[in-house]
Amino acid sequence: MAGLGDIDDKLIDQIVDIATARGVPVAELSTDELADALGISRSTLYRRIGTRQALNAAMRAAGVDTGERPKAPERVIEAAAALIREGGLPAMTMESVASRANVALPTIFALFGNRTGLLAQVFERHGPVPRIAHHLRDLEYGDVDGFQACIRGAYGELWDVFMAEHGLIAAMVLELLNDPDGDVRRFVEQHYLPQVFNRLLPWLARQAANGIVRDLPPLILGQHFVAPMVMHLATRPLVQSARVAPLPERDAACAIFADLYCAAVVQHGEKGKTG
Repeated sequence: MAGLGDIDDKLIDQIVDIATARGVPVAELSTDELADALGISRSTLYRRIGTRQALNAAMRAAGVDTGERPKAPERVIEAAAALIREGGLPAMTMESVASRANVALPTIFALFGNRTGLLAQVFERHGPVPRIAHHLRDLEYGDVDGFQACIRGAYGELWDVFMAEHGLIAAMVLELLNDPDGDVRRFVEQHYLPQVFNRLLPWLARQAANGIVRDLPPLILGQHFVAPMVMHLATRPLVQSARVAPLPERDAACAIFADLYCAAVVQHGEKGKTG
């Protein structure tokens, strides 16, 4: 049976020509349609391509856009995110997501459980926490410079996500304010806050044990890390449109906030290690 390297360029060209003539993506042609158009049996086609997945992989490797659709979970998550950006949380009903993603409503419930479960996956995909966590690396004892670099990198990720997904995040905050007992509160309580603090607070506690951070309650350290930068990002569009004050660019702002945070929480008298 054929493998990826056994599917010849001539066959790929023939299949592209068939799809072009019919005006459809390659992925929408069934193997029966391909075999019939090529004038061969279905079994002969399979001997030449191995599997449909192998054919698609070979075509992608040859630079052909096969027109494959993302799998159902991916389509559902992206459909939900798009609906939130366009119309806020109220627009993200399970029915509207099913229609946008072109999947059956029971499929969404089977994949995500409920609306809160879907929200969790949307913000896991598009929120800042997974990206920030990459910067929370292990440090040596007393490595204040390394700590400051971690904070600056984390703020850079926070900035990038807010700038790219301001509408998505703003919609969540507005919904939380408008309906304090709704799905967003359940999502924040059950998924998002535990995710934030289960990653950030233990890391800060380790830096206290490493002689870097002052011995303060980890929750206070975490809140002080998040709040000033989030406030700046949340109000930045308003300040910009009102033109009431000059705004620093990304790298300058991240450096300023990192310096301020470290000035507040780093143990007094510590000298950072460089290198």
